[in-house]
Amino acid sequence: MKKGFVLIYTVIILGILLIIVGVGFSAVFSETFVSRDDRESIKAYYAADTGLECARYFSRNFQAFDVTSPQQTYDCGVGTFQAGLNPPRAQCDAAQTYNFTLNGFSNGACAEVEVDVTPVSMTVQSQQVWICKIRVTSNGNNSCTATGKNLVERTRWQDM
Repeated sequence: MKKGFVLIYTVIILGILLIIVGVGFSAVFSETFVSRDDRESIKAYYAADTGLECARYFSRNFQAFDVTSPQQTYDCGVGTFQAGLNPPRAQCDAAQTYNFTLNGFSNGACAEVEVDVTPVSMTVQSQQVWICKIRVTSNGNNSCTATGKNLVERTRWQDM
């Protein structure tokens, strides 16, 4: 009767150790996937942020999206875009949309940027004045070529 107990204890201990090792491997693999998702999410977020910052910089410093400005090419460092009108309008009295892609990121990310210019009428000293309301929407992707479950998208927007 005593000869079989050592074998049973050995099998039980090996079973418990196997379960512990399995749980450990499962945790390691889960953390690996979470880490990958975080990395890809950050790439997409920074691409979207870059698109937003590029549009904001050229809007504030060069009035790039002012429809009364002539058309020019602007360089964001990771892509170029054209904004302004040729010929320019006398005032901001009609809506205009600009779309451009920034895809020169060294990490393979890209951003699709849309700038909507909407005229808003105001009365100043009994005179109707048109001003441009600008909304920038930047959609960042972790990769320009990824599809399906490998694609991570993040969006940033701002009214200026």
